[in-house]
Amino acid sequence: MNILLPFSVPSEDRKKIFGKEMEHATTFCLTEIGRKKGGGLILKKPPEEIVFITEACYPIWLMPWRKITLLFDGLGLSKHVASLDVLPDINVFIRDIQADADQPETYVNVLKNSRNYFQGFSGKSEKVINGLITDPAFLKDIVSYLSEAKRVKGPVSDKMMLNPIMDEATIKSSVDGLSELKSALENDIKELGSIVKMLIELADKHTKLLTMENEQIWKRAEEEIARFKSESLKKIEQMQKDYDQKILKISKNSEKEIQQLRKEYEEMMKRKAPLTAYANQCETEISNCKARKDEAGLDRWKNELQKVKGEISGIDKKVSEIETSIKNIEQSRDAEVSQLKSEFNAQREVLMAGLKGIEADRDAKIATNEEKTKSLKDSTSTLITQINRLSDLRRSAITDLDRLGLPQARKKYKIVYLPFFLACYKQEFKRRYTLFPPSVANSMSRVTRIKGVFKTSKVKIVLEDRSESIAKFLNQILKLTKQDTIFEEKIAAAGVKTSILRTRATRETVAKGLVELRIEGWLSENEFGSFNEQLTKV
Repeated sequence: MNILLPFSVPSEDRKKIFGKEMEHATTFCLTEIGRKKGGGLILKKPPEEIVFITEACYPIWLMPWRKITLLFDGLGLSKHVASLDVLPDINVFIRDIQADADQPETYVNVLKNSRNYFQGFSGKSEKVINGLITDPAFLKDIVSYLSEAKRVKGPVSDKMMLNPIMDEATIKSSVDGLSELKSALENDIKELGSIVKMLIELADKHTKLLTMENEQIWKRAEEEIARFKSESLKKIEQMQKDYDQKILKISKNSEKEIQQLRKEYEEMMKRKAPLTAYANQCETEISNCKARKDEAGLDRWKNELQKVKGEISGIDKKVSEIETSIKNIEQSRDAEVSQLKSEFNAQREVLMAGLKGIEADRDAKIATNEEKTKSLKDSTSTLITQINRLSDLRRSAITDLDRLGLPQARKKYKIVYLPFFLACYKQEFKRRYTLFPPSVANSMSRVTRIKGVFKTSKVKIVLEDRSESIAKFLNQILKLTKQDTIFEEKIAAAGVKTSILRTRATRETVAKGLVELRIEGWLSENEFGSFNEQLTKV
């Protein structure tokens, strides 16, 4: 059972059938138009002869792979080079990390030093998949084309069936290579995921260890602070009592002196009161004497007033001296008390300096561990971000592999034959080939849409390549005929045997096709006669 694709399909606006007769006739006309007619100004060359025109079939393997169908070139002319970015050595990273994974400090340091380990790939590697067809345009165009395939029972004798060079075993080997590549990518994703898991677990482990260590540091410091306070506070309390006694003594002595002075002050004030009253009386008497014009009385009372004011002034001076003395005693007392308090505070600070040292040591150790925790989290986050990026690139590479074929699942492999017409010319001892890829058969309305068509033969636009990518793929045959002499000889021999010009019956088919082309308007009467005449000569 052979699966063949049609060489031509009618265009959307073509209503008439485009049968084999017209296919063969059009191909003959195009071959004849492309034949070199000989001549030359200096070196005369004979005209080319048409050796054969044959419909050939190119083998394409359809190979199921996972959920897609891969296309393999049966002649092995195609290949796909899968470029793969190489990951940094995962085992080396794991070994280095696990070697220092027990202690938080050493682990944080090695993690910090390795934080750029997965920043990028370490290189590239290539894997060649022989025969694999991956041209996106070809894959896109072949999808709809495959829906037109037909099964043909028995051998196909009227076409040149190119035998596949790549057999089933070779194809399966290539597919296995692709499977190994995909498995390697999937394994990379799995290993990268395991590293992420390991990093998360180690980060959690060491974060907890550092947290527990901080709790222990705090607890030990609190116990030490409690012991220190217990011892120091006793000393401070005793020292406080001693200084309180000194302050009390100074205060008592000062108060005693002040009390003595205040007593003198009160005595002075007592003495001053009657003198002040008597002075007031003297002033009254002076006023009365003035009113009576008592000169003798006035002089006597003025003398009395002057005398009493002298006594009051002496008392005021003494009171001022007493107030100054009290103020000096108070200032001296306050200065001494302040000095004692400063001495006490200074000595207490000396005693309490040890407490601040314990607290500072505690805070420094906790801050160091918190910095380790931050560095641990930052380095872990950086590495995980890098690893996730590499994993995403691996997933993207897997997605690219899944796009190497057709998005169709198949159960079994099969060969589909891609048709084309191959024409061979011969000039003296040299052969030349031209190829006509699968085409769309146009209607006459196409003629009106192409400028300049009336300047040349309309038959040139009967057939139009249905796919640029398929035409490009098939043109590899022409390159191969120039590069591989043995292949060219086989093509030449097979082409003669299957040529549409090989027998009278096949030539009659071409002749019928010429008539149909003329009736449809693709050939003028002169062209029809010329092509018919040439048909009788081959």
